[in-house]
Parts: sequence; structure tokens; C-alpha cells
Amino acid sequence: MCRDLRNEGRVSRYAKPLKYLPGAWELKPTTRGGLRGGARVYFFWLTDGRPVLAAAEYKAPGASPNDNLLDELLEIAEAVRKGVLTP
Repeated sequence: MCRDLRNEGRVSRYAKPLKYLPGAWELKPTTRGGLRGGARVYFFWLTDGRPVLAAAEYKAPGASPNDNLLDELLEIAEAVRKGVLTP
């Protein structure tokens, strides 16, 4: 998934925006049917179009994302936006 994101950028088949967190994205498998779960990689986009991978987790089928990881993603994105952190 990460290789596809690096090679394809915003048109990566695995890149999906998080509906409840504007500006936050995730890489998720494209498999359909059966139980949902598996690896999730959370990231955001720099203004130049590069993705910044900020967190990852394994979700059991039917489990919700880890809110602490999503909070960290937002904190990292804000620090980059303010120039406090340089990727």
C-alpha cells in the first residue's frame, strides 16, 4: 500500500480520506466482502503533494480506529503546518 501511495500519489487505489477528520487520510486494503479489519496507515498531504505517514495500526474486524493515533496525526499535521516540525 505504501509503495502504491509513493508511486501513484493522490490517485493511489488505497488512499481514502477520513470522512470525520478533514485533511486526514488512510491507506486501507481494497478487499471487499467478508470481515473488515487489517492494517491501516494514517497520513496527510503536504502542500507540495507529498504524503506524510504519521501512524499505523492493526484493526480487528469491526473495530473502530484508535482515537489516540488519530489525535497524534492531527497534532503532527498542525505542527508541520505551523512550521514547528519539518518533514
